[in-house]
Amino acid sequence: MEFQVMTFNLRLNLNSDGPFAWPYRRKAVVEYLRQISPLIIGAQEVLDGMLEDLKQELPEYTPLGVTRREGEEATPILYKSHLLECKAYGTFWLSKTPDIPNSIDFNSAFPRICTWAEFMVKGDRTRRFRVFNTHLDHISREAQIEGMKIIIQRMNENGEFLPSLLMGDFNAIESDDVIQYLNEKARVKGKSLTSCYAVQGADYGATFHNYTGIAEGDPIDYIYATEGFTFLNTTIDREMKHGLYLSDHYPVRCTVRFEG
Repeated sequence: MEFQVMTFNLRLNLNSDGPFAWPYRRKAVVEYLRQISPLIIGAQEVLDGMLEDLKQELPEYTPLGVTRREGEEATPILYKSHLLECKAYGTFWLSKTPDIPNSIDFNSAFPRICTWAEFMVKGDRTRRFRVFNTHLDHISREAQIEGMKIIIQRMNENGEFLPSLLMGDFNAIESDDVIQYLNEKARVKGKSLTSCYAVQGADYGATFHNYTGIAEGDPIDYIYATEGFTFLNTTIDREMKHGLYLSDHYPVRCTVRFEG
């Protein structure tokens, strides 16, 4: 079984962004998502109003997750509910008390969260997997790595091993501690994780561009997979629609083969 997954920081709806504010990008984003039509989208920086727009325009997707604080951003997982059945889901905080809403630690600039879900493929109930979607802190390196350790701990505590995808805006490049931890030390039920950028060993370039369209640099948006998933290809979509960039980040999408 092969399907597409995507991580996409949609950028908050801020009036201060002027012509790049969400109302001007909304149509282009919706058209893009309809065109690519991934099975699963892990989104970041999604405010309640933005999520309502996506629900209205993309009824084939069901969103999961809550905001980090009331009125602030969420990291929702959106999935095609006619193809997948959600068996369980939740949101936890990347703090010393992950089950306490709004909690914050590790010198993080904001509360940070991770949304997760367990899916079953409709028509083949033997195919089950999990998805974890997060947005790591942009200031505190301590918050990044300690937050990621909490995510990996939750992946290990989550009952039996199931093939899993971990995605999001990690606000870190490959040489940073959190990415080194994921590449070298992190284990889920004793199994290592593989980065989507390990496919073909390519130089993929930047995923954050701040509406400049640059491609040079290093990615900060990632998709990782445990054993049970194989990355077939990875694409960073840098095209404009209607003369607009979709966000200040480029969406990152992968075709994965589910071996389960």
